[in-house]
Amino acid sequence: MKDKYRSTFEITDGQVKILQARIQRGLPVVFRSFVKDITETTPEELPAIVKEGAGTHSKGGRLILVIPRRFVTVKLMSLPSDSPAEIQRMLDLQIHQQIPFAREDIVYCHAIVGQDAQGYSKILVQIVQKEIVERYLNVLSSAHLSCQNVVLTSIGILSWYRANILARVQHKNDAVIILDIDRSCSELCIVQGDRLLFSRYLPFGHQDILKGGGGDYLQQIQMTVETYARERMGSALSRFYILSDRPVVSLQRQLETSGIPGVEVISPRGISMRQKKDRQPQFTDQEDLSFTASLGCLGLPVFEGMNLIPAEIIQSKSSKVKRKELFKFWAVLTSACILLWVAFNLDNYQKGRQLAAMKAEIKAIQPDVRKAEETIQSIEFLKDKIQDRTILVEIIKRLFLQVPEPISLRSLQLDHQGTIILLGFGESRSSVNQFHNNLVDSAIFQKVALEYATERKRFKEEYVEFKIVCQLSHKESVAP
Repeated sequence: MKDKYRSTFEITDGQVKILQARIQRGLPVVFRSFVKDITETTPEELPAIVKEGAGTHSKGGRLILVIPRRFVTVKLMSLPSDSPAEIQRMLDLQIHQQIPFAREDIVYCHAIVGQDAQGYSKILVQIVQKEIVERYLNVLSSAHLSCQNVVLTSIGILSWYRANILARVQHKNDAVIILDIDRSCSELCIVQGDRLLFSRYLPFGHQDILKGGGGDYLQQIQMTVETYARERMGSALSRFYILSDRPVVSLQRQLETSGIPGVEVISPRGISMRQKKDRQPQFTDQEDLSFTASLGCLGLPVFEGMNLIPAEIIQSKSSKVKRKELFKFWAVLTSACILLWVAFNLDNYQKGRQLAAMKAEIKAIQPDVRKAEETIQSIEFLKDKIQDRTILVEIIKRLFLQVPEPISLRSLQLDHQGTIILLGFGESRSSVNQFHNNLVDSAIFQKVALEYATERKRFKEEYVEFKIVCQLSHKESVAP
């Protein structure tokens, strides 16, 4: 938004002028204007007018305050250096000698405009009382407006000249005079190439021309030209441009008669209106008012160094911007951390739910798994026994070879782990022990254990009931 829209607030002795433009393809296109005369001298009048016109700044963007030339001292100085840092230090030391004010009571800016014959840098310095700038800024502040640039009217006229005249002339480095005429005052600027060499305020305007005051104009202009030539500010003057939206034929003739070269009258408002596609007027009908400085400031590059805002205000705004950017950074960082935490925990929550569901499914199928494992083990056992060529018939055959005659087997159990459980009875304990010893000595059986041998009596006959548990040996195989 700051680069798309720009507004200028120009407060003169008699009017408040406000223009708002939209930047299209790098050029300002004015779409709204506000002009109101200052009729009273009360402190409340000017803030009230600015508040009334502040609606033209509703779209926001960059706001430029245009300071009248009569409040600003413009000096052309020569300094023995071409280093910007050294020039700044020299100006800080010498600036108080150029004006009758204390250093802390002024605001100044400068631009390097060229070099003289001795190699000194020619510096154009603008100096204004801090009190004047703060008074204008307070007026804007009363309308809740924040200003980014405070620019001298001469710089606005120079900017307009660059964009609308210098671009179409053949000899771009010629020195020219520009006379911008307003209702009750005028401004005279001497420009060489795209640099401002000198400017001055003239207390004459369209009102004085209508009353026959052209002679005063001519006298002041001739004095300025003589001073320019005497102090050798630049090259010889080649043209004289009068910027006026109202015809000034008498003044033009007087200038041409006095020997001023190349006098030409140009209408800044007309040029701006021709640049707009719909060709509809966007200014007030008061043709005796000048909008040249405001139009030029609308097209002024943002990086232009001629800014008269006090340093402490710039630092304060910079601090506010930094705090705002820092707040935005921490807000974004906090939001990002919260989003990451939510995303991480949401992922963990989803994974936890999935894990719980999987555990429930595992718990539900565990009985079937155990059954399947037992079946697999049984199958594996039978498979191993078949591969070892040890079959059940051979097991029984080998087992009964170990059974003594007094022993009778009642049952035989063989599980998938190769465990054999033998239940039976014998005529005596010695026969049971013999059967146990036979199994111990057998190669096909191992881990033979006599779990019990209990004497029993039935119908006056005595016998011994026993239980023997053993394992099939995996190291031995039985031939078929």
